Amino acid sequence: KLNNINLNDEVAEFIASRVLSSIRELEGALIRVGAFASLTNQKLTIELAQKVLINLKENGNGKNGKEEIQLNKVLKILSKNYSVSISDLKSHKRQKDIAATRQIAFYLMKKITFFSLKTIGEYIGGRDHSTVIHAITKVEKQLKTDEHLTKKLKLLEEEVLAS
Repeated sequence: KLNNINLNDEVAEFIASRVLSSIRELEGALIRVGAFASLTNQKLTIELAQKVLINLKENGNGKNGKEEIQLNKVLKILSKNYSVSISDLKSHKRQKDIAATRQIAFYLMKKITFFSLKTIGEYIGGRDHSTVIHAITKVEKQLKTDEHLTKKLKLLEEEVLAS
C-alpha cells in the first residue's frame, strides 16, 4: 500500500516464494516488479513477476551466479547511452562525464538489483560502500530538480529491466 502496488494474493505468494532470505530483499523484489509494471503500463501478473525476477533462484536471495551478468547489464546500457567505456566506468578516472555516468550506474544498480552497496562498490572498481552512498545521494538530489535526468533514468531503468 505504501508504494501503491496493487497485486492479488497469487502474485504476492509468488514473489514471497522467491525471496526468503530477508524482508529487505522481499521488499526490493516487490518494488522492482511494481516499478516494471508501472513503467511498461502492464498489469501485475505472475508472468510479469516471473520475467522481472528471472535472476532469482527459487527460495533464494538472488545471488545465484548471475550477479556479474546483472550488474554488467547496467554498465553495458550506460556505456552505450553515454558513450563511456565499461573499463572507464570501472576505473578510477575522475573526468566529469565518466564520474557522472558512474554515479548513475551506482544509482541504477541499487535501485533495480538486490545487491548490497558493498557488492556494487566492489564490482565497480573496488569502491567503498560510502562512495556508493554518496553517488546515490547525489543522483537523488539531481532528480529532484532535473526533469530531463528523471526522464532519462526512467528510460534507462526500463531498458535494463526489459533486457
